Amino acid sequence: MRMALVHVFETAAAAPSAPSWTDTASAWAAVVAAVAALATVVVAVIAALYAKRQVDGARAQLEEARALRREQAQPSVVVYAVPIASNPEFIDIVIKNFGTTGAHNVTLTSTPPLQQGGPDGATPEDVLLPEAWPFLAPGQEWRTFWDSARDRTAACLPDRHQVVVRFEDSHGQELTTTAVLDFALFRIRSWIVEHSASEAAGALVKIDKTLAKWATSDKVQRVAIYDGKQRDADQARLRAERNAALAAAVERQRTAASELPEQENA
Repeated sequence: MRMALVHVFETAAAAPSAPSWTDTASAWAAVVAAVAALATVVVAVIAALYAKRQVDGARAQLEEARALRREQAQPSVVVYAVPIASNPEFIDIVIKNFGTTGAHNVTLTSTPPLQQGGPDGATPEDVLLPEAWPFLAPGQEWRTFWDSARDRTAACLPDRHQVVVRFEDSHGQELTTTAVLDFALFRIRSWIVEHSASEAAGALVKIDKTLAKWATSDKVQRVAIYDGKQRDADQARLRAERNAALAAAVERQRTAASELPEQENA
């Protein structure tokens, strides 16, 4: 019996005791601290990713701004065709720098080669172009005569041309623009002729030469004054007088013809 009680006592002594509230609080505190640390790490990672995205976005915007400034600061040489203002039947080829900086070593190639028809069915000739333009300032243009629709139709020349313009910027970077010059677009046009001041001056010169021929040897110009209404009235009066005289003459002839048989009977 004593040995049994001793065994029970030893067993009870060996069994673990229930945790106290301090141990439970410490455990929960450790769990909360771990969760907080994990949340801090997650927040830090998210913040780092957001910051990286912001930095990458700012860097991309900066690169775009630099590219835009670089593009805006580059020359832009373009070739196109335009009618001559004084005579829209004739077409010019224009090479112009629309950029904000100068263009260096400008060259132009066309497929097929640019040609113009000769007058009165003459043999077509190449459009005269320089081998290169050393420099075109911003806004500067160079133009030359291309052709007229009448001469080009007679020469049976092609209308569509693929043109490539190559040039360099101030840093030596080679740039290229392409264009299509199609003469067919100018065949279907209609326009109103506008006379310039130079044409008016030419007309005045012709008038002066004509008046010089009418002048007398003493340089006195003979001038005829015309009053339209009075002249018309005078001409109407003269026509009426002539008609009245003619009617009177006819009446006299009739009277004389009627009196002649009576005299013969008497």
